[in-house]
Amino acid sequence: MKFSKFVIPFIAVGIFLIIPLILSSPFILQLFVLIFLYALVCESWDLSMGYLGLFNFGHLAFLGIGAYFSGILSLYYGLPSWIAIVVGSLITFALGFVLSLSTLRAGEYAFSIISFAFQNMFLYWVRSGGGPAPGEWGKKGLTLTGGTQGLGALIPVPSLQLGPITISSEFKVPAYYFTLIILVIATYAMYKLTNSRFGIATIALRDSKEYAIALGVNPLTYTAVFISISTFFAGLAGGLYAHIMGVVSPEIIGWSNVIIMCCIVEFGGLGTLFGPAAASFLLVSLTQYLAGLAAYKNIVIALIMLFTLLVWPTGMAGAAFWFKSKYLEKIKKAIFNWKHS
Repeated sequence: MKFSKFVIPFIAVGIFLIIPLILSSPFILQLFVLIFLYALVCESWDLSMGYLGLFNFGHLAFLGIGAYFSGILSLYYGLPSWIAIVVGSLITFALGFVLSLSTLRAGEYAFSIISFAFQNMFLYWVRSGGGPAPGEWGKKGLTLTGGTQGLGALIPVPSLQLGPITISSEFKVPAYYFTLIILVIATYAMYKLTNSRFGIATIALRDSKEYAIALGVNPLTYTAVFISISTFFAGLAGGLYAHIMGVVSPEIIGWSNVIIMCCIVEFGGLGTLFGPAAASFLLVSLTQYLAGLAAYKNIVIALIMLFTLLVWPTGMAGAAFWFKSKYLEKIKKAIFNWKHS
């Protein structure tokens, strides 16, 4: 593993570390928190869609499961926020494993269709309220998920408390640095996963399934574990979202958000991790800028998706690689010749 692979990520992290010292606008810091959380979700989705070649339509359902379950455990049952986030993430891991293990037996197409149904079922359950809230909360007329208003709309989801530090939307700087740290750690963990023996063996199933099976790779178990790891990180992002924002609405797992995040993964570059992270910065900023123009926002996202699929299917990561191979070496050689002329 060459150090040069990490030069740009190190520079990017260094820039992000000093942004709160330069830009103190609450809106900007809140925007970056959203960007970091979206990047985490899209990177985790890239594990299944990019590295495995499986389109998991229900990936954002796991974002919602992590958000709602951690919020419910913390709000209604008094569980500490950080424990609720861990439990919610583990629930998404277990559900991801069970769903993938039970559906992949029927084939990859069946997995995509069933994940589509799972997304719709969970979205319907959330919007319907999920039944009355437990104990005194139910007597006050509250539902488990908050229905269309969202969990925490009437009573906010408790903030994430780490010792004396409160991580919430009210305290922008701690929330900014905390989500950045989580994103960096999660990205490194996913990078190590994709480059481990287990990761390489699982990815080999995408490129040559018969050859991988001949080498002793169990396609069902390896793929199910790989997908469950991706759903774990989606659930982690959901739990962080719930406790930082204080509210979880069905919109975060709605189909408009599914399309936006799918566009981020495609535009960034499938099977790259760093590509979706970079695309999150651009497209989340763009969608927030166009928030008041919903019709135009959808048109712009559609045009970006069409451009990526038809003109540059390898995305931003592919464009960067193309530029490096075509021009960067020439630039380096020109600089070297200039210095020694």
